[in-house]
Amino acid sequence: MKFIASWLLPLLLAFLPFSKGIMQFEVGIVTLNPYSLGMILLACLALLFINKNVNSKFNFGMTDFFIVALCLLYLCSTALSDTPVRSGFVAFHALFIPVLSYFVIKSFVRSEKDIHRALLFFVLGLLCFGAIQFVHFLKTFSRTIVLDMNPIDFSTLCIVGILYLLYVRGFKKLSVIVMLLSLVVFLFINLARAYLLALFISPLLYLVIRKGKAAFLMTCLLGGTLAFTVFLAANVDYFRVYESQTIRGEAVHGFDRITKLTYWKQTLYGRGLHFKEGLREFTKAPIVGQGMRTGKSKYSWEHTYFTWHSFNLEWLVFGGIVGYLLYSAVLLSSFRAAGKYARQDKMAATILLAITLILINSATNGSMHGMMPYAVFILLGFSQSRGRELQMNSPVAQR
Repeated sequence: MKFIASWLLPLLLAFLPFSKGIMQFEVGIVTLNPYSLGMILLACLALLFINKNVNSKFNFGMTDFFIVALCLLYLCSTALSDTPVRSGFVAFHALFIPVLSYFVIKSFVRSEKDIHRALLFFVLGLLCFGAIQFVHFLKTFSRTIVLDMNPIDFSTLCIVGILYLLYVRGFKKLSVIVMLLSLVVFLFINLARAYLLALFISPLLYLVIRKGKAAFLMTCLLGGTLAFTVFLAANVDYFRVYESQTIRGEAVHGFDRITKLTYWKQTLYGRGLHFKEGLREFTKAPIVGQGMRTGKSKYSWEHTYFTWHSFNLEWLVFGGIVGYLLYSAVLLSSFRAAGKYARQDKMAATILLAITLILINSATNGSMHGMMPYAVFILLGFSQSRGRELQMNSPVAQR
C-alpha cells in the first residue's frame, strides 16, 4: 500500500492533465486512458485489501453513504433514460471514474505526507501541460484547446495547484514561488474569468473556513447560486445583447473576454437563456431527473453548447430534486466533517477552499463534465483522508 500511495497514485494524478488527449482507447461505450484504467485497477486492489482487512478499514461514513446513494440513483436513471448508451457514456466520465478516484484516494492515502507527494506530482503534471499550452498561446495570444483539454478544464486543475502552493506551501522556497507564479500565468492565459475573480476573494473565503464556518459557507454557496440561477433565468431580457453587438470569432477567445464590458453582458445573457431552458427541462422529470445526459441549447447568435453551464441545473435536470439533495448532502456532510479540523489545519482548510472555488466557477460553467467532477471528488478523497488522520492523532482518539 505504501508504494501505491507514494508512487502509483501520484503518477496517475500527474497524468490527469494529459488524460483527454493522449493514449485514449475505446472499450464498448466508454473511452479509457491510463488515468481511468489505473483508477479502476487501484479500486479493485482497494476492495481486495478491504476484504482481506489489510492495514486498516475503509471507515465508511455519512459522505460515503450519500455518494453510494447518488451512484445508485444515476445507475437507475441512466438505465431508464431515453438514451441509455449516451447517458452511460456521460455517467462513466462525470461520476463513475471521479467516484473511483475518491474511493482510491481515501483507501490508500493515509498521511499528510502522502497528500503532499500526490499534490506535488499533480502540480508537476500541470507545469508540463501548461508549458505546452503556453507555446500555443504565444502563437495566437488567445486561449486555445491543447490535447483536447478545454481552457476551463485546465483552469480547474490549475486552481487546485495554485491554492495548494499558496496556502499550504507558502513562500518559503524559491522553487515553490516559481511553480506558483507559473500556474497563475497559465490560469490567466486561459482567461477563466470566474476563477480569476474567485481567486481574488479566496483569502476571505479561506478566513471563513479557518473560523470553523465551512458548512455554513457551503450552505450559503448552494443557496446563493441556486437563487442566482433562477434570478438570471427570470430576468434574462435585462441583459439582452443584440446580434449586432455580440463579440464573435477569435475575439471570444482573446483578452476581450476580460476587458470588454459588452462580453460580460453577452455571457450573462447567454447563460440566462440557457438557464431558462434548463428550468423547463427540469419540470419534465422533477423528482429523479432525466438521467445523466448533456443538454443542448442554441443562443440567438447560433452558438451551440452541450452543458447546462450550471451545477444547479445539471443536478436538477439529470437527477431531479432527489439528485440535487444527494449532491448537496455529499458536499455538506464532507464540509461539516472536515470543517472542524480546518480551524487548526491548513491542508484541510485549503482542500475545502479549492472545492468552494470550483463550485463558484461551476455556477456558470457546470460541474458534471470535463475535469470539474474529477477535481471535486479527488479533493473530497483527500479531505476524508486528512480528516481521518487528524482524528486518529487527536488526544481523544489516543486515550
